[in-house]
Amino acid sequence: MDNTLLGGARMLQLKAPPAEPVVGLGAARPRGRTEIAFSLFLIEARLTIEIKIAGHFVKNPQCSRKRLGRTNYLFTRIPRFSMPANKPAPAFAKPFPKKTPASDVGKSASQLIDARIAELGDWRGVLLGRIRQVIVAAAPGVTEEWKWNVPVWSCGGIICTGETYQKAVKLTFAKGASLPDPSSIFNSSLDGKVRRAIDFPQACQVDEAALKALVREAIALNKSLPLGKARRPA
Repeated sequence: MDNTLLGGARMLQLKAPPAEPVVGLGAARPRGRTEIAFSLFLIEARLTIEIKIAGHFVKNPQCSRKRLGRTNYLFTRIPRFSMPANKPAPAFAKPFPKKTPASDVGKSASQLIDARIAELGDWRGVLLGRIRQVIVAAAPGVTEEWKWNVPVWSCGGIICTGETYQKAVKLTFAKGASLPDPSSIFNSSLDGKVRRAIDFPQACQVDEAALKALVREAIALNKSLPLGKARRPA
């Protein structure tokens, strides 16, 4: 075969076909690495969003979609979430009033504390009952009182109060700022000049030995103060 013909065949094989113009965009042009990487990023992002939206509608078939309009951007449809109905808060989530109700006036402190534990009816009631036992067993002479619509433990003056909140049971020591705390059991109201508090969240471990030692320190402090000052609420 003639060398000229062979050379012409090689040129025809190596010659790239002409690029076809894209409708509406004019003649095609080569894409740079940055543009290709950005296009791949858009594709990946769109697939991720569509997978998440599809998963949402599989789990929540009651939701409907709202069309945003004709656009070539990533978001063409989004889910329209229905707002949850306003349900009344459960009884245990409502805070107790600061003042003792008239219906409870005349009842003993022990009865009111028992009623509070039963009224809570959840982990807070169990935890409050356990803390109550630790405080009473810490030293002889600890008495139970009921003030500000919360349990109060006293001996020569107020030792602490027991409040219940949605996420914690709180013991507030009336003169906690003056008490030694080698076990670092205080974890709330640490900036107060008089009080200190302990927050007991759900499933917490109660350090009974440290709590008893703290109660004994509070009793000793009460007895070392003049009677009027020891009994005055902090």
